[in-house]
Amino acid sequence: KMAQYMNENIPGIQIPDHMITSISESEDTKATSISIAATTIRTIRDRCSGIHMMAMGLEDRIPLILEEAG
Repeated sequence: KMAQYMNENIPGIQIPDHMITSISESEDTKATSISIAATTIRTIRDRCSGIHMMAMGLEDRIPLILEEAG
């Protein structure tokens, strides 16, 4: 629901439908969301000098995302 909210209400945010579907169909939405974020970081890390994460009240997940991202 948060991904859909962000797509609809935060200018410049575009979360692909396949990611939203993956999260919504998951039995463990927290783990799936962390995995998607970590995969995204691993994919772009060589193309940029850093990332900016907006946890929007879920800051406790940031260490898990960074750990999984390597």
